[in-house]
Amino acid sequence: MNFTFSVIMQWFGNLAGRFLTDNGLKFIAYKALIFTMITVTFPAVAKNMLTWLFEGMLSIAGSVPGVDDIHSNVAQFSGFAGYLASQLMIADCISILLTAVVIRLTLNFVPFVG
Repeated sequence: MNFTFSVIMQWFGNLAGRFLTDNGLKFIAYKALIFTMITVTFPAVAKNMLTWLFEGMLSIAGSVPGVDDIHSNVAQFSGFAGYLASQLMIADCISILLTAVVIRLTLNFVPFVG
């Protein structure tokens, strides 16, 4: 009787362990997927969308007749500002700061860390 009870308990233990392991691994996989989407995919898509939006706005503003004087000054200023931003690595700094914010927000979802 004792042997049968121990075999049945081992079977239930193995079943519960397998169930918890599978669900734990699924949980970790989903968290990793969400973390990757938030920290890698979303910023790239947002950058492409903002670039597309600003290029569209600049092309519309440049196509308006009678503002050639203003357009040439704006183009020179944005080129100089772009040069300064690339030399000061402003885009990299903003990327690092936003990544840190996203990581902190993601860690707030983990109960024992946040």
